Amino acid sequence: MQKFLRRRLTDSIFFAILMVLLGGFALLLQLHPAQPSSANHLILQAQAWLHSHLDIGVHFHDTIIVNGKAYIVYAPLPSLLMLPFVAMLGDKFSDIWFTWAFAAFSIILLFRTLEVMRIHRITNRTPLENLIFAITFGFGTIALWLCLGGTVWFTVQTISIFGIMIALHSTLSKRWPLATLRIGMVLLTRT
Repeated sequence: MQKFLRRRLTDSIFFAILMVLLGGFALLLQLHPAQPSSANHLILQAQAWLHSHLDIGVHFHDTIIVNGKAYIVYAPLPSLLMLPFVAMLGDKFSDIWFTWAFAAFSIILLFRTLEVMRIHRITNRTPLENLIFAITFGFGTIALWLCLGGTVWFTVQTISIFGIMIALHSTLSKRWPLATLRIGMVLLTRT
């Protein structure tokens, strides 16, 4: 139990550091993470569901019009995950911070997955090497750019990456029901 709690504490500290780093990048790029992104389709979809309708009421460049009503073309899971936050914060909810959280969790999950592989002797890497791999994934690939702006397509991609990471971790940990559920999560982020 103590080992489990130590890992969760380490993961929480790692998460906080990653969020601060993403905030630093946002400052450098003059992003405004306290406000919704410029493409807040997912927030509008969550608000529409909270008001008992499917159309978002506003036509954007990537919405479709059916019988005079605008609908988004993206899969439902990201909006579904945003529902409680949109219910509490309304128009003030930031999809940018929301996307950052999933990106940070993906980096942590990659590290934990690599550690499971090390413990099961699938790889011979050290924990430090696994940490470097995870950080390189988060800050040295397109995953960084995908999460920074929090716009609709990038949020969907970031949540999909999170689903893939947790599915891999669940599979390697032999948690088959969780792995199956996470594959479904990935499918619900794709159109």
